[in-house]
Amino acid sequence: GKIGFESTRDKGSYFYIDLQLSNNTLPKKEIINSIKLQTDNVKTSDLKKILYIEDNEVNINLVGHILSLRKNIIYLSTTKAMAGIELAKSELPELILLDLRLPDMDGITAFKELKSIKETANIPVIALTANAIDGEAEKALTIGFKNYITKPLDIEKFLNIIDKVLV
Repeated sequence: GKIGFESTRDKGSYFYIDLQLSNNTLPKKEIINSIKLQTDNVKTSDLKKILYIEDNEVNINLVGHILSLRKNIIYLSTTKAMAGIELAKSELPELILLDLRLPDMDGITAFKELKSIKETANIPVIALTANAIDGEAEKALTIGFKNYITKPLDIEKFLNIIDKVLV
C-alpha cells in the first residue's frame, strides 16, 4: 500500500491511501446482482434509478453497497463523464451522483452538459466529491447542483439526502 498527500498553498490538500484489494472481493457482476436482488419485492413503479459518475472503482463499489440498504434503488455507474451523459439520456435516472474530478471532463462541465440536454435537464444532480475546498460547495449549489456531499461519506447523512431528493 501507499499513503501520501498533495498540497497547494491557499487551495487545499489532497490525502490518499492506496491499498491492494484482497482476492476475496466480490466481482462487479455479483455486486450488481445483489443490488438488483434486493429490489425483487418492490413494485416496479416504486423503483428509482440512481446513476453515479465516478472514475474510482472503490468509490463506485462503496456507494453501491450503501445504496443497497435501500430496497427501491436500481444502481447504475460509469467511470467517464461522456459515458455518464449518454447513460443518463438513455436510462433517465431519478438522481445523478457526480464526482467533480473525472479524467475526460471536469464535473462542472459535465453538469452543464446534462442541464443543456432536454431529456436530462430536470434530473437532480448531487456533487459527490473529495473537494472540500472553501467556496466549492457554494459554487456548485449556485449553478444548480441539488446538494454537495464530501468524501469520506457520512453514511446516515448521505442516505438522508438521497431519500429527500427521491421523495
